Amino acid sequence: MRKFSPKQSLVTVILVVLLIWVGFGLAVYYFLASDIKKINQEFAEKKLDLAQLDYNARNLDYFISDYDKVKDDIAPLEAVIFGKEETIVFIEKLEKIAVDYSISQSIDLGTQTEEESPKGQKQEEKPAQSKSSAYEILDFRLELRGSFPNVVKYLQALESLNNYVNINSISLNLKEENEILAVVKAEVCVK
Repeated sequence: MRKFSPKQSLVTVILVVLLIWVGFGLAVYYFLASDIKKINQEFAEKKLDLAQLDYNARNLDYFISDYDKVKDDIAPLEAVIFGKEETIVFIEKLEKIAVDYSISQSIDLGTQTEEESPKGQKQEEKPAQSKSSAYEILDFRLELRGSFPNVVKYLQALESLNNYVNINSISLNLKEENEILAVVKAEVCVK
């Protein structure tokens, strides 16, 4: 067995200590690097969450400011939508307009059937109203007979009713020399 000189022993001890320190340093670096990667990923996720929260807060601020602009108009908007029990009142308004402008009319409440659709095409179905919705859409169809100026005045009066009326289509046909048949398909919103 060979004995090491003190100089060689010192160099060997220094090398072993250096190897231990390098090994310890590499182990620390490996574990710290994985922790740093995890922290960076979490930081990026938190940054995205913060950006989303900031975006939502800005949108909420815009919504609140827009709502403040129109909140005084909400009551008048609610007033143009009538209740189901007021359907008769709406029909009476249509009858009064017809009498005022000497128009013969027939009113059909309900949806359009396939036979009524032009050229036998199926009508697009409207999305079903959700049960939580406070409003329903009431479709109606009017057949008007009268002179062209009176039909136009009737349609203007229909549009100027205090109720929200959405006219989907109007078709005009000349029946006689002074008589026009107008078919109006429209809808109203009902509470």
